[in-house]
Amino acid sequence: MTGIVLIIIGVFFIISGTAVIMKKSKNQVERIGNTTSTRIDIDSVESKVTYQNKEAIESGINKNDSHDYLNTTKQSNNIYSSKSDTKENSSEQPNDSKSKGDAFEKFIVQKFNQKFFILKEWSGDKYINGIYAENAMNPDMLFEFNYNNRSYNFAVECKWRKNFYYDEVEIATLRQIENYKSFSNKKRVPVFITLGIGGEPSSPNQLYVIPLRAISRNKLDKAYLKEYEKDPFGNFFFDVETNELLTKTLESKEQAKI
Repeated sequence: MTGIVLIIIGVFFIISGTAVIMKKSKNQVERIGNTTSTRIDIDSVESKVTYQNKEAIESGINKNDSHDYLNTTKQSNNIYSSKSDTKENSSEQPNDSKSKGDAFEKFIVQKFNQKFFILKEWSGDKYINGIYAENAMNPDMLFEFNYNNRSYNFAVECKWRKNFYYDEVEIATLRQIENYKSFSNKKRVPVFITLGIGGEPSSPNQLYVIPLRAISRNKLDKAYLKEYEKDPFGNFFFDVETNELLTKTLESKEQAKI
């Protein structure tokens, strides 16, 4: 009887042991499978990162993280696009303004008869990155007027505006006006602001010649300017008694060519 009991107990332990071994084997297989799957995923990610890093290196960018690289590339494209837009805007607007300013200066300079007026200086307003010549802060032109064996110097600043804004026009910044006054005091010469309004810079509808001494602010209204309105078709002459820059009154553009 005892022998039978021992045999039954032995069979029970054998069955239990076999079940435990089979369960352990199954867990090991699952762990191996999971490890293999994880390794495959890691290899896949490493492969992608390696490929993208290669592209980054070839593009001159060395990033170890593919996500950062893609974001950096996107940001770089946005930066270059922004710089390009800024460059286009900065090149178009200032150049357009300068071309209009140049056209008005040419309109003004041709109103001085070379028989009596000598153009001593003509500022070019060239600058880059805040570097500019000292005379760039001076009025545009310096003239010498010769009459009765005597010479008289005066300066001219040229401004053209498309129109009045609420019956006012800004002729310059306050700093520019101070620079012109400093130039006038230092050189001991009168300065005149020639202001063209409307039309085109090469042919304004209205022309004003304002002595700098009569300017106390940088914005002037239409009523105030009325006193200084000149014939846009007439040529200039300098009144040595009053130190005024005037124009000969003409009836038409055709007479201005004579």
